[in-house]
Amino acid sequence: MYSGELEVQAKRKAIAVLQDEINRILNAGRALSTLPKMIVKKIKLELMTHLNKFQPLKRK
Repeated sequence: MYSGELEVQAKRKAIAVLQDEINRILNAGRALSTLPKMIVKKIKLELMTHLNKFQPLKRK
């Protein structure tokens, strides 16, 4: 194992974690963009489902 291999592995891990977080943020944004339509149409079941998805995101 060469000396820079651990550094490369750490960078790859950091990039993977950041990509996961970016995907979570993008998915949350997409879900948020559908909420006004659901509120106007009064689709309660879907609205509550989307809002429940955001509970874990708020804790982090």
